[in-house]
Amino acid sequence: MNRLASLLILLLGCVTLHSAHGAERSVTERLGKETWIKDSRLVASAIGVTRRETPIPCWIDTAELTDEPERHHVWLVGGLDGTDQSVDHTIAVLRWFHTAKEAKDLRETMAMSAVVIANPDGWANQRGGKNLSGGDLLRGYPPPAD
Repeated sequence: MNRLASLLILLLGCVTLHSAHGAERSVTERLGKETWIKDSRLVASAIGVTRRETPIPCWIDTAELTDEPERHHVWLVGGLDGTDQSVDHTIAVLRWFHTAKEAKDLRETMAMSAVVIANPDGWANQRGGKNLSGGDLLRGYPPPAD
């Protein structure tokens, strides 16, 4: 009975560890939590796709689309390293720029957009800076050819 109990505990521990570190996360769900976007100048789009045809999400400031040659354009890139912190910080800067009273004057002369999760496959699968095609975005980009 002790061996069976030990085996069950070991199996449960492995399943729990796999769930905690290997479970796929949803990029759509993560970005969907940012409800403040609907009241901003940002529109959701994709800047491209990964080799696995996963959309690479971006939020484009509609001021990017106007013909104002004096406007400064800033693009943030987050999530290349596959961490929540990178994604969260990119979103925090974007939220501050688009919603804070302190940034009102900046919004008059600047447009700020972002590639929020530049490594969606790596982020969703918790692979860190690695994507699902064998590339390491922290060490070399672009990844080797297929």
